[in-house]
Amino acid sequence: MSDVAPLSDSFLRVTFTGDDLDLLADNGFDQRIKLILPLPGRGVSGMPRGADWFTRWRALPDEARNPLRTYTVRAVRPGLREVDVDIVLHGDGGPAARWANRARPGDRLALFGPDARYGERHGGLEFRPPADARRFLLAGDETAVPAITAILERLPEGCEGEALLEVPSQGDVLPCATRSGVTVTWLPRGGGQAAAGWCPR
Repeated sequence: MSDVAPLSDSFLRVTFTGDDLDLLADNGFDQRIKLILPLPGRGVSGMPRGADWFTRWRALPDEARNPLRTYTVRAVRPGLREVDVDIVLHGDGGPAARWANRARPGDRLALFGPDARYGERHGGLEFRPPADARRFLLAGDETAVPAITAILERLPEGCEGEALLEVPSQGDVLPCATRSGVTVTWLPRGGGQAAAGWCPR
């Protein structure tokens, strides 16, 4: 990891570097990856590899199983071997929140994502609209903001619609560039409860 940059009250951007990150496929939109979080005293060295890694990971005892969490890629820079991931800071409850609240440049973890050398359709990409789609409704809370803003950045000119982004506070309203005609509305809760029924994906 080369950089940790606060974006707002609730968002943190982590820039990962690694020798093989030039091979991470840049599929855009809402491409999912897994963050494989380090274990105290073990790091990520015990993480299984190979085609059956997930089965072997699940079979590990709890104390030897690295936590996995799903995030959206915000940017891929293959030439620099860099990947940006935006993380929502949810207090200190879960493994990802605890890691993110303490993250510093130089910390090590592992990423699991699509390989650019793979010639077939990659998984982990939910936003696959019909080629002729021109009107969109995108809505979600802060956990969906990285995915929705990544989608908005990739939408072409000529698209229209609405994007509704619910965030914890006014301080979480982030710059959001789009070539499209989609109107972006930020909805800060200001200490209120999250809107029931809003789905990140």
